[in-house]
Amino acid sequence: DEYRRALERDPHYGVAANNLAWLELERGDAESAYRLALTARDAMGERPEVLHTLGLAYLRKGQPDKAAEVLDTCVRRAPARTRYRLDLAEALLEAGQLRESERAMAAMTGALDGEAISRREAMRRRIADQRAQEARAH
Repeated sequence: DEYRRALERDPHYGVAANNLAWLELERGDAESAYRLALTARDAMGERPEVLHTLGLAYLRKGQPDKAAEVLDTCVRRAPARTRYRLDLAEALLEAGQLRESERAMAAMTGALDGEAISRREAMRRRIADQRAQEARAH
């Protein structure tokens, strides 16, 4: 794996750490992704792409509140990135912050690719389901 070899040569190579963290998320290893994302943040600072990876690592580790905090910063730094907003909306919903999740969804602008459209629709259904559950509870 090229990223691993790059990190063996330079353990503080932020781009390699962030890219490998993303691959680890795709493989389902949130703990490894988290450690690598921290390395990337330490090396590269709070760049949106690094915060995005770190936020997703927190989310996959079951820490939606921390994920929402990091992803909110990410979105403020790159407001036009719809994928970042989708992930923020998901983290907020997982953290039980339904209104904030709806606001994140409503603020999405710009073109969406096929995957983002599917994710947006899935998030809308999840929000509607959560609203219905809340209404039944009252």
